Amino acid sequence: MRTSDARRAVWVTILLTFGTFLMASAWLAWALPSAPDSRVLSPLARTPTPLPTAAVPGNLAANPSFEGDYVLWQGSISVASGWKPWYLAVPPCLPWKPNCYIPYPSNCVGGHDYGCFWAVPEYGSVLYSEYDYRVHTGVEAQKYFTYGRMHEGGLYQQIGGIVPGSLVEFSAWIQTWMCFNYDDCNDGRTSDQPSDMHIRVGIDPTGGTVPTSTNIIWSPEVPAFDQWTLFSVRARAQSSTVTVFTHSRPEWDYARANNDVYLDDASLVVVAPPASFAIQPPQPELGQVTTVQVQANDAYANTVLAITDPNSVPIAPVGGIMSGSGPFVWTWQFTPTVPGTHTLSFSANTLPVPVTSIVRAVAAVRLTVQPLTALLSQTVMIRASAYYVYPSQQLTVTDPGGAAITITDEGITDAYTHTWGFASLVTGTHRITFTAGLLDAPLTANVNVSSTAIVDVFPRVPPVGTPVDIRAVAYYPYTGAAVALVDPQGQALEPDFLGRSDDTPFAWTWTFTPAITGTHILTFTANGLDAPIHRLVFAGGQAVYLPIALRQ
Repeated sequence: MRTSDARRAVWVTILLTFGTFLMASAWLAWALPSAPDSRVLSPLARTPTPLPTAAVPGNLAANPSFEGDYVLWQGSISVASGWKPWYLAVPPCLPWKPNCYIPYPSNCVGGHDYGCFWAVPEYGSVLYSEYDYRVHTGVEAQKYFTYGRMHEGGLYQQIGGIVPGSLVEFSAWIQTWMCFNYDDCNDGRTSDQPSDMHIRVGIDPTGGTVPTSTNIIWSPEVPAFDQWTLFSVRARAQSSTVTVFTHSRPEWDYARANNDVYLDDASLVVVAPPASFAIQPPQPELGQVTTVQVQANDAYANTVLAITDPNSVPIAPVGGIMSGSGPFVWTWQFTPTVPGTHTLSFSANTLPVPVTSIVRAVAAVRLTVQPLTALLSQTVMIRASAYYVYPSQQLTVTDPGGAAITITDEGITDAYTHTWGFASLVTGTHRITFTAGLLDAPLTANVNVSSTAIVDVFPRVPPVGTPVDIRAVAYYPYTGAAVALVDPQGQALEPDFLGRSDDTPFAWTWTFTPAITGTHILTFTANGLDAPIHRLVFAGGQAVYLPIALRQ
């Protein structure tokens, strides 16, 4: 008899012996141990590993690296804290019956005994110090296996705190080992006759814990023999809790001695929220048209945007047209008329719960004053601009002594702009106060009124012998207006007074002709001015015109 045939004969004897024992065990169709034993298995002494535990930003999984104490659930089932085991205690179908996808191994002879080929997996940890090639990062990884039997099982974990409708991704590094003849498996490092392990990971978006549920979305199955392979799957959460699963089911036509699965560095992250809001302006004013855009990666059907004002009164937005080809954007507009927090709720057919946001509308008026520094008796224009016609609008102006200044109400123009004007005969800082209904507080501004004039000369730099006009402009009809002029040699000059205009603003005009080059000093005075006004006039030499010949 050949050596391989002898080995198979030995295997048949072993399998038949243990098959009867397993057949007598009364297992449930699938088993999730209800609670662990009160004991916690302390990790053995470990040696440091050169590979630090991987950290995934935003990872919501508990103990994703399978480190630390392992919880003894029952018998030979010890699982990393934060995780729970699951397994099918009996085959999901019987291979000797029609339409069963489980093969009946050729080494199982005589009778219909699933104990010959099926068993509950054993669970425990694998240490880097002992099997560094079976640990992805850190000092240990989760291991589970069956010896000489097929199984179907894995781990699971419920994870909460998720916004329903969020797109989540579950990933885990998995490695498998399947060995028929240990002498050919490189001391347990490699698989000699690998078959199929049906490795995959899944998400139950409803948060259920039944590993055979049709709600679970599974990743594709790929081989992971003797090398770490990253398995990933995405799903859209249907509740605030999702459940992640790992899965294995070794399958062969003749018994494999070792059917091992190693897990390490799992993660659950939120890839994208169900939808996101963009509101412009972020804090609208009353009466201001506000644009609301909702962006999502899915082309939701029957989308609705519901808006309620601070008094819970519904507001009907306009729009809702979808644009884009992924991400998709829906656009609405509405106009707030009540100050305070407005609630926005976006719903669609396939969203488990609406996605909400808030926007605060404020009562706001922009107060503009022109000019901020005015001349005595100059008209100052005040405009209160808004997107909303506020009730009970009122404007007051007080002079530096606190006395009220008479103002002229120009009325509301440009839809929502209210205009007033005033002219003061008192110098100093004037206080402007605007009040209206719905405003949280009055709006204020200051205007400084000074007793002065605007003095200028034309031309600014005259040539000697060129007449120069001197003009003083003011909004108050000052008396005793005069101009004193001194030439560069200190000699006083008498400019000719040409008169004063009768229209506002008032203008006084003088003229003189400089006779020498240099700086002339001009001083304007009048009764009631805060201070004399000085100007410098530089007279240059006479202009000389030189002929220029252009060379061909």
